[in-house]
Amino acid sequence: MLTALFRQKTGNTPGVKNPIDIAPSLTVPVIGFYGGQDQGIPQTDVAKIRLDHDLSQGIGQALIDVPGITFAPKGLQPERLTPVTLGVVANVSGTVSGKGRIDWGAQGVTSSGSFGTERLDLAAAFGPVTGLKGQINFTDLLGLVSAPHQEATVAEINPGVAVTNGVVHYQLTGQSRVRVEDAMWPFAGGTLRLDPSELRLPPERKDWAPLGILAYSKICTHAGCALGLYRKPMFPPVEPSPALVCPCHYSTFDVADGGNVLFGPAGRALPQLPLMIDRRGRLRAGGNFSGPVGPSWWGVRKKPAVSPGDNS
Repeated sequence: MLTALFRQKTGNTPGVKNPIDIAPSLTVPVIGFYGGQDQGIPQTDVAKIRLDHDLSQGIGQALIDVPGITFAPKGLQPERLTPVTLGVVANVSGTVSGKGRIDWGAQGVTSSGSFGTERLDLAAAFGPVTGLKGQINFTDLLGLVSAPHQEATVAEINPGVAVTNGVVHYQLTGQSRVRVEDAMWPFAGGTLRLDPSELRLPPERKDWAPLGILAYSKICTHAGCALGLYRKPMFPPVEPSPALVCPCHYSTFDVADGGNVLFGPAGRALPQLPLMIDRRGRLRAGGNFSGPVGPSWWGVRKKPAVSPGDNS
């Protein structure tokens, strides 16, 4: 719910004797979040917004102040504010604060902002995350695009074996996509490193890979063989990207690009299975495959099947 106070600049407007009569100064602004009665979530103030608009020039701005949004597993969750986080994270606990700005005029609309947290705990597809800390600087707040090389520190991630004191560098690229530039954790006397990665899934599948976890059919769309090979470049600057490879006829599928065919006789992409994270933090299938599993000829018959002994 938005209750706002609009402060409008007044000036000499052609044909108007007294602009003040038409455009009084309005102000006072709060965006309030209201939980449903069935959920027992109390009202929570999300942000304070000041709007200014000059009618004579057709320009204006909105100043957004988020003093602190507090999330709790049995209270307010990010998915109540934006569907982008649904199926990606769950059981979020912690506080987020920051400021943003939106400007508009004859040249269009621009937006920016900076938001951060001192500590967030959450459940992710690969396991629990504790002590997430960082600041993110948006170059396009409305489009959720950040500057490159944003940094977040993580006290612990536990995908089965706990790793601690990690550092992740990333960039939000819009359309709910995250480009991971690098990530490092001290581990077993050395360093555990995550290579750069970026998914290029079709827009309708933008939420099918929570935190970059993908699932595809293992049956090749050419002749029905089982995909048993994974191509991992040893020197990415000059070698092809990671892919799934069929050992029978070497059809090769791009796992980062919706399973599209890179090489070989397969005539269509691998069917992708949508994934999601439920409210308990468990990784689950979020629906059916994107297309029929197996080669196309599995579902094709030129004539109806004839039972043995049927002479008709």
